[in-house]
Amino acid sequence: MGYVAARRIVITLGLLIVLAAPARGEATLGIQGLLIQGTHSDQITSTPLVGAAALLEAKQRFRYFDIDVEGAPSTGAHGYLSSSGLNGQAFTSFSVLNSVAHARLGPTGRYWAGGGVTVINQITAVGAQQFSAASRLAGGRYQAVVELPVGPHGILELRAADMPSLHGSLSFALGGFQLPANQFTSETAEATDWSAAYTLRSTHFAYSLGFRSINYIAYFVTPHELADRNVVYGPTLEVRWIIAK
Repeated sequence: MGYVAARRIVITLGLLIVLAAPARGEATLGIQGLLIQGTHSDQITSTPLVGAAALLEAKQRFRYFDIDVEGAPSTGAHGYLSSSGLNGQAFTSFSVLNSVAHARLGPTGRYWAGGGVTVINQITAVGAQQFSAASRLAGGRYQAVVELPVGPHGILELRAADMPSLHGSLSFALGGFQLPANQFTSETAEATDWSAAYTLRSTHFAYSLGFRSINYIAYFVTPHELADRNVVYGPTLEVRWIIAK
């Protein structure tokens, strides 16, 4: 799946949320904070990662299906993550966009499964701040959700997503200037994303405290070698505003 096709799907699902909001169902807007620890590995080194990220979410749920769009915007020159390696290299910029449609499984409304797309943009300093690698990948995302009631107002929410085949382009820059194309011009990747959270609902808001883990592995296409692997995890805090019900 190309980046343009993935972007069209994401925009279409986003428009469906906006157009469907006045209809019967529940619409929410949320923001999730994630404190991150993890590891960035490539062919040469492996360095610890620390940082934080904020993800925005829009969701429209009906009786038998829902649409969920989630994303972290680009951080520009200052990244969410920094490494503690000798060179102090950092993720100078990254963004992610997940868009999934789920169908309800069974009559209880506790089990949901579906699919959609993931788009990932990443710029990573390589060895020194002046030399960086930029990649943009997109592909299918397959996700299952379990929501178990806990008490009169609580919900235990479990999510598991698999992205088995992401494809995209890769480029390199030195001192802000893009270098001529070489054999490493495209990448493939695979990723998993799982989380568990306890959610407490009120009339107009829902508050969640949980844990999230993401494992992302990218490969050069030619030759087929490891490009990098990012394993990040940490506690999450989310607030959702119930805008329609």
